Amino acid sequence: MQKIQLKQLSSFDLQAAGQSPWLDTISRQLLNSGVLKEFVQKKGLLGVTSNPSIFQKAISSGEGYEKDIRTLFRSGKSVLEVYDALTISDIQRACDLMLPVYKKSNREHGYISLEVLPVLAYRGEETLAEARRLFKLVKRPNLMIKVPATAEGLPVIEQLIGDGINVNITLMFSIQDYCQVAEAYLRGLERRLKQKKSLAAVHSVASVFVSRIDAVIDQKLEALLKDTVDEEKLVLIQSLRGKAAVANSKLIYQEFKTILNSARWQKLAKAGAAPQKVLWASTSPKNPAYSPLCYVEPLVGKETVNTLPEPTWKAVLEGAKVVPDAVEEGVTEARAVIDRLRSFGIDINAVCVDLKKAGVKLFEQAFEDLMRTLELKRIEHSPKKNPAKVAFKLPEEIQEAVKSAADLAVGDRLHSRWLEKDSSLWSTEEAHIKVIRNRLGWVEISDKILSRVYEIDLLRAKLVSRGIKDVVLLGMGGSSLAAEVFSIVLPRASTPALRFHLLDTTDPQAIAAVESKINLKKSFFIVASKSGGTIETVSQFQYFYGRVSKAYR
Repeated sequence: MQKIQLKQLSSFDLQAAGQSPWLDTISRQLLNSGVLKEFVQKKGLLGVTSNPSIFQKAISSGEGYEKDIRTLFRSGKSVLEVYDALTISDIQRACDLMLPVYKKSNREHGYISLEVLPVLAYRGEETLAEARRLFKLVKRPNLMIKVPATAEGLPVIEQLIGDGINVNITLMFSIQDYCQVAEAYLRGLERRLKQKKSLAAVHSVASVFVSRIDAVIDQKLEALLKDTVDEEKLVLIQSLRGKAAVANSKLIYQEFKTILNSARWQKLAKAGAAPQKVLWASTSPKNPAYSPLCYVEPLVGKETVNTLPEPTWKAVLEGAKVVPDAVEEGVTEARAVIDRLRSFGIDINAVCVDLKKAGVKLFEQAFEDLMRTLELKRIEHSPKKNPAKVAFKLPEEIQEAVKSAADLAVGDRLHSRWLEKDSSLWSTEEAHIKVIRNRLGWVEISDKILSRVYEIDLLRAKLVSRGIKDVVLLGMGGSSLAAEVFSIVLPRASTPALRFHLLDTTDPQAIAAVESKINLKKSFFIVASKSGGTIETVSQFQYFYGRVSKAYR
């Protein structure tokens, strides 16, 4: 009887061609169901990436997280502490699942990526501190910290590599991005070499986002098609659709090869350094007309990674055409594609700059959406208190007038129209409409602030970590009244980490009273002014600025 030969999964074909298949998603459901374990042990998966959008989707769905969320909030944890607990737990479990792969491959494979807070993308020092904090908290050798390839992130990459922390550099689009990131990696390795530290102990990948480039450039090509009547031009423009992203990636891979062939790299490699693999990210097509593997099959190459969204991963398992070194084919044509785009006024480098900025905003928005979801959960699971009961009776002489006004308000939908920012409640003149709507932003602030409360938690943690003991708010009237109300009505810890003081006066005795309670070197001053020109607030600022400056002389 003839033995039936089972076809090998394409994921193993990718491995054989030198490319590591990673999964671009993580969730409690994937972990609890055993699906991720099966992917690793039976399907050839070699790594996992996460990002704010992935965690936003996973945690907001609630599957597998509700019990932990409820327990953590009822124990008094902040939203950021809950976020840390949920994400770090998932990442640790995934790291443990991948640890045998990591060890068996001598640290080449088996990495799990966790991103720093997206709001830190343009704040280098805070990114560095956050990366170190996460690496310490997760405590797994196969963790990679994701750092965005912003100008502020580049020195951080070098420092982290120098520290021996594995780094996945994200939000890369252009050849320039790649060259800058590769330079940061090399400098970090050279720093370790100079300090006689192990180079083999640290790994990195450079994540190039692929499909988003076509999504933008295809739109630009469509706009050109509408304005073009020349048949030859039309054909040429149409031929460029869906070509830019792969062309850009192939040229980046050529830069990668140039580095590997350099004497500078050879010196590091001899000392035990591992190549900074090029990772193809965002490899599911945005255009449903494109093949689900259009950003997989052409980018197969040695020392590369492809992090696959779950649908693309499943398409690979169903069967992909894996041609070794496909990424090195058609390089001349790739250059021609970029040149043709330029001839039509489409500068791929400018597109990439815009995409990076947009990418940071998208991750910020996803993170803020998640923070809002968790804030609502915190409200839901916080201990309930009996609401205050207020009883009052209107004097008889105004009861009829108040009832008449209330009926009028209901009939004219005054409350609903106010919430809708209906300017006609005040004026229908065109010149007034924009001004009125602009001044009604506060109507929705109580809802919008839910996605930003975590920033207050971040600031508080930062101040406490720096030894700050007192926070002093300097303001007058509308800039301080809300803070005063909150400080009175909201519950306080019996021994607060930060003491709050409010000054809404220039009275010398009041100022002296606050100053006598604080250590100027351990105090944080907030100068609150809507206009920036309130004379009393300016006077408060000038006084305390002088006092603090003198304390440090």
